[in-house]
Amino acid sequence: MSHTARVFRIPVFGGQLRLYTSPQALEAWRHSVTGKPAAGPADGRTHELTHPNGAVTYLVGWYDDRISTLSHELNHVALSVLTRAGITPTADNGEALCHLQGELLQLCGADEFERPLVKLPA
Repeated sequence: MSHTARVFRIPVFGGQLRLYTSPQALEAWRHSVTGKPAAGPADGRTHELTHPNGAVTYLVGWYDDRISTLSHELNHVALSVLTRAGITPTADNGEALCHLQGELLQLCGADEFERPLVKLPA
């Protein structure tokens, strides 16, 4: 995976998502914008930055190549996006949350990692 960010616009709700696969690259960009020191080690990380004009950028770190880590980090993003939009994430059986998280996973390339399910013996 690349050490530079893949940058996406969050569908429907707006905002920017910057996906990093290098903790050093994420923390360097975050420090350049906020002046905050680097966070400790982790398999993944999410930071939410609100700019003076109200725009929001989500920095997502995905360092271990596990889809479960990417899904976990994007869930943080989806929960924040919906809450900012005034939508209760659990409303309507969580449909808005599930759809947004699915869209974010697709944007970040999770489909590239799909593989057929292994059938269990009968």
